[in-house]
Amino acid sequence: MITPSITLVLIGLVLAAIAGLGAAVLHRGDYLPITPPLAPQRYSTPAALIRGTNTALASAPPLLAALIANNHEHTILVLLLAVFAGIGYALAHRSDGSSTRAAIWHGWNGFLAFTTLGQGITIILAIA
Repeated sequence: MITPSITLVLIGLVLAAIAGLGAAVLHRGDYLPITPPLAPQRYSTPAALIRGTNTALASAPPLLAALIANNHEHTILVLLLAVFAGIGYALAHRSDGSSTRAAIWHGWNGFLAFTTLGQGITIILAIA
């Protein structure tokens, strides 16, 4: 029988896998930075697989921690603030000349970083 906590872990792992797949697709469709006389080239499939795997592995811990947290009020607040931080991070990268695909990936990384930081602060405050 699957318990609710196992279900939440499976949901977190599926979300991390979806994030990794999305990162791989975005990376595969993006162009390599090139010098002007060369023809545009896309990233290779192995490079996209590496980025997708890194994203899935980096996404799993914060997503699992958010799903399993006991204090949902703080977790929801942390996730909402992280969404805004991730959007700001993506917009900053886009305005800096990154492609839209790369900016989305950087925004996801910003979301994960702020989620991890917020959950760490929440845990420290709960212990104190």
